[in-house]
Order: sequence, then structure tokens, then C-alpha cells
Amino acid sequence: MSEKLINRIRAVNETNAFAYEVYTILVPLLTPFVGKKVLKSDGTLQKSVNEALKDKPSHSNIRTWWERSNYSMDLRISGRGYDFSFRIGNVTDQILTGISTFHKERTDYTVEEILNTRKMLSEAKRVVHQLQSDLNAFGEYDV
Repeated sequence: MSEKLINRIRAVNETNAFAYEVYTILVPLLTPFVGKKVLKSDGTLQKSVNEALKDKPSHSNIRTWWERSNYSMDLRISGRGYDFSFRIGNVTDQILTGISTFHKERTDYTVEEILNTRKMLSEAKRVVHQLQSDLNAFGEYDV
């Protein structure tokens, strides 16, 4: 069994768990700003928003940073080579128009599951390749 796979699974599970933890802490901090200007014209956070978010959780193995656009406030989380990004809020004209719903990612992947999924994918690819060969003379569609 690959040490690389074990580390990757640990990174994914840990990062996904931390992302959810951060989301649950940030939502109550950002909710009072809905309907208010949260971004400066240069795209950085307003001072009042920065102050409210100064105590956002941290993790020794995981980095977090904001990704902002004219339409959203996203948080990128990077841990041990695995990156995950999620939208925390919607923005229009620098105003926070709403808090986004979080899609909770899995935090319980196992080595056995990933190895089994890889095996099933390999078998599915083999079957698809055989079916494509069987249809070679006829094509996939009657166009």
C-alpha cells in the first residue's frame, strides 16, 4: 500500500473537515454584513469585515486565503497538497447579497475504498474500450 495514497487520503479528509469547521464559524460572523458593502474597490475586504473575521480558525497543516471577485467571496483551503475552495457569500457591486449554502464534503475516505474504486474504474474503462471496439464498424450514432 502506497504511503502517498495514505497521506493523500489523510489530507483530503482533514482539509474537508476543516473547511466545514471554518464555514460554520464564518457564517455567523458574515451574516450581519448581508446587504452591506464588504469589498473595497480594489477587491480587498473592508476594514470592518477584516476585524470581524480576524479570529477565523487556523490549522497547523492547512492554509486558508480569500478569493474574491465581483460576484463572490470564496475561501480556498490548502492542506498537504490538496486544495479545496468553497463559496461563502455572493457579492454584487461590492455588497454581500447573501450567504452561500455549504456542500459538506466527505471526511471519511479510506484506503480500501479508494483502491476498490480505482479497480472498478479500471474495469469500467476496459468494458467501454471493448464496447467501442465492438461498434467500430458501425459507429456510435446513425447520423
